Amino acid sequence: MRRLRVHPENLLDGSPGPARGCPIRGRSDGTLIPAGVGEYPSAMRDSKTVLSTVQWALLAISLLLVGVAVWDLLAGDGTRIEHVRSLAILALVLLFATPLIPKLAELSVTIPLPGGKSIYLGVKQFETRIDEVEQRVDEMRTTTDNTLLSLASLVIAHPLDSPTYQASLDRRVAEQKTIIVGCQDYTEQRILCAILAEIVRQVADHTEVIPKYDFGGAGLNFIALSRGDVDLWTSYTWQGFEMAYSTSLAENPRRAFELEPHEAIERLNQFYGELRVPIRWVTPLGFANDWCFLMRSRDCEKLFERAEGLRLSDLRHVREPFRVRCERGFHDRPGGLATLKAAAPSGYEILLEDVQVSGHHREIYDEFGDGKPELIVGFSTDRQVQEGEELVQLDDDGCHFGRYHAAVAARSWFLDRIPGLEERLKKLLGGSIDEERMSELVRDADRTPSSVDRARHIHEVEQLAQAFVKELVSERGT
Repeated sequence: MRRLRVHPENLLDGSPGPARGCPIRGRSDGTLIPAGVGEYPSAMRDSKTVLSTVQWALLAISLLLVGVAVWDLLAGDGTRIEHVRSLAILALVLLFATPLIPKLAELSVTIPLPGGKSIYLGVKQFETRIDEVEQRVDEMRTTTDNTLLSLASLVIAHPLDSPTYQASLDRRVAEQKTIIVGCQDYTEQRILCAILAEIVRQVADHTEVIPKYDFGGAGLNFIALSRGDVDLWTSYTWQGFEMAYSTSLAENPRRAFELEPHEAIERLNQFYGELRVPIRWVTPLGFANDWCFLMRSRDCEKLFERAEGLRLSDLRHVREPFRVRCERGFHDRPGGLATLKAAAPSGYEILLEDVQVSGHHREIYDEFGDGKPELIVGFSTDRQVQEGEELVQLDDDGCHFGRYHAAVAARSWFLDRIPGLEERLKKLLGGSIDEERMSELVRDADRTPSSVDRARHIHEVEQLAQAFVKELVSERGT
């Protein structure tokens, strides 16, 4: 069993690395991330409430002082009138000056620097920084809690890995009862699950293969894989790094970002092969489905006078706030929306005003048409990304969002008990799908929206998978 030590300096340097599993959610599911992460009250909104209270208090004091002055005047006692009148005037001045205080918070100054650069300073900017630090602290607490959950399932879970439980899992495979294929809950994962199930059927033809469509997010599938509730699953390399290295990954994102697919698989196997229940990353499929950051070309021309060579870091210099269109998975995950807002070097420090969270992934491409600049967060295999001439992709130059190379992950004992399966997977699936082909498969499957008719959508997915595997067999042999 691995020792539970933290060695951030060992991340991806060839050493096994720390057991820092964090069940970060899948690309469109939020099962293991507590709701509300990243949702904080605005400091300016709180200050408005305080200022309103102060105004009412000053108004009451002013009326009281005026009343005292009038009483003294009527009583013929002029000794206190001058003092009371001065206090009343002071209170009234403060009363009418109070609304100007929020305006002071909006004051800013731009200091020019040599080389055409400048520094932007403002009270509101410092308040935003304080909010960001508080948010990061809360996210670190959430990550710690999730790390303990992941370690419990992947490393410490003795009852799940007891001889009796292991024997029952071995019996299920040995008696050729069922083989279960995991799946996340969006179209691409359904297609990959169906393809994987079709190939497994060809090797284990006397065993029932059950594709568990929409089983859950990435964390749930990883835990199910470690428990034996799922035998194999098409995952993504960055998800594997997040599960394995968590906080250490955030400290050294570029080192994992720049790995080639086969190098990433090798590093993942170094870690997952030493778990109590070893998991084997078999082969990369040939495409990466990364988070993709897009702007409409007209917005790029308006803000930057160009629509090429743009980076996410360029957006921090834009004073006009952006509207963000994204799905729930990106909004809630610790390394998602919060990274866009966080200050460098932990994020991109983009000014965001309105965040639109879509229930269905395809809705993020709907257009408002009100003239506000929009930042759209999609997948690199989305049809709109592959075909959209009006969309401009921004480079993740800070390497904060990772490379999601698709790859087959399976329990090592399962692969060892199905002769020829690992070789078959490598031969047929290794490098067989590029981004364009994956986008075509998703487009064909979504002709029948899952939200309208789930059963029909799954039927279309399985038909596409069968045709695709048949094509692979004819090209690469049996």
